[in-house]
Formats: sequence, C-alpha cells, structure tokens
Amino acid sequence: MNLRSQDIYVDTDSYDLWWGVYGFARLTAWEDIRIYDNPAVEREDPRIGFFCLCTRPYLQSAIEELQDDPDEREHVEEMRRCLDEGELHVNYSYDHSVDGPPRELPYANLPLDERGLRPHYIELWAPTAEGIDLPLIESCVREFCRRFLKIDAISVRHPLVPDREQSLVDYAKHVKSMRGATYEFAEPLIEEMMRVTSKSREDVLQSLHRSVGGLSEK
Repeated sequence: MNLRSQDIYVDTDSYDLWWGVYGFARLTAWEDIRIYDNPAVEREDPRIGFFCLCTRPYLQSAIEELQDDPDEREHVEEMRRCLDEGELHVNYSYDHSVDGPPRELPYANLPLDERGLRPHYIELWAPTAEGIDLPLIESCVREFCRRFLKIDAISVRHPLVPDREQSLVDYAKHVKSMRGATYEFAEPLIEEMMRVTSKSREDVLQSLHRSVGGLSEK
C-alpha cells in the first residue's frame, strides 16, 4: 500500500477527556475522535476521518448492559472475543434506516455487508487500555490513518487543547454541581507534583484540594 506522509490534527468532544489526561479524574472510557489534515481545526471544517475510541471499561459496561438483549447477541459476542484476544479491534456499523438512502463512509479498505454497502460508523476497541490518554489516541489515530486514509502520520497534534488551569476550573465546577461528590486526583499527577515540589504526598493532596476548592468559587 502506498502511503502519503503528512501531519495529522485531531479534535475531541469531551471536557472530561482532559480532566483525565491532566490527572484531575480518572481517564475516560470512550471518546469521539475527529481527524483533520490542517491545524485550523473547527467544527465546521471538513474532517478527513472520524471514529469512536473505546477501552476495556467501556466494553465491559456495554456487555453488562446488552447481554440480555437478543438483538445484540452478535455485538456482545464480538466485544467478548475482543476482550479475550486483547488486540486492537475495528468494529463496523451499517446503516439500516428506512428513511432516505443509506449512509456510507468514503474510506478505503472497508468491508461490505450483505447488501454491498460500506459501513457508516467505525469504533476502534482497545481492550487492554484502562482509559484514554494521549499515547492511546496517537497510536489509534495512526492505525486509522494507515488503514483507511492511506496516510502515514508524521505527527498527531491537538490544536484545541484546553490549558490545565481552565480544565481544573471546569472540573471543580462539575464536582461542585454534584452533591456529595469528592475530588479524586490520579496517581501520575500526585507523583509529578511530589517530584517537582519535593513535598510529601499528604502536602500535595492538601494543595490540590485547596486549589480546586478556590477555583470552584470563581
């Protein structure tokens, strides 16, 4: 397969993705990934690719929710096989709506269904990942680009990354809106702050909680 080399730019929807990346909360279990070939990433700009990235917790939750539905038997078995095999898996969904022509994706190397139609939606399942971080996004975007867009990504960039302080403000507001909720900070953030500040774990946690508490009042 002949691949063209270029930089790739991605955008995501969820604020809580960055809460996890920055260590304010647990990593998210799934995320929609939009792919662009230029850094002017805006919602109205034409994207060149799109997929939903799903991790082990998402798959386990989906199995639990759908396992008693006879219409979802094949889907549940596919998720179980993916978890058992432990390898990145591509799941294809086909349009069966009766209103208007069926929707199809324009990418290369797509499997056709019994009607000869291409899928209209793609999920990438990462069954060994406990949550979505930037390295996982990068590796899955590279795989998607190679497989479906015939692109060898030189780099995978995030032009619309919210800064850490704004993400902390958003997280604080979210937690404050949930009665009885408590703040949970991820181990990588705690360990990094212990290393940078030379403070004890207890002192770092106190500083983090004070910071979030103050920001949530703004």
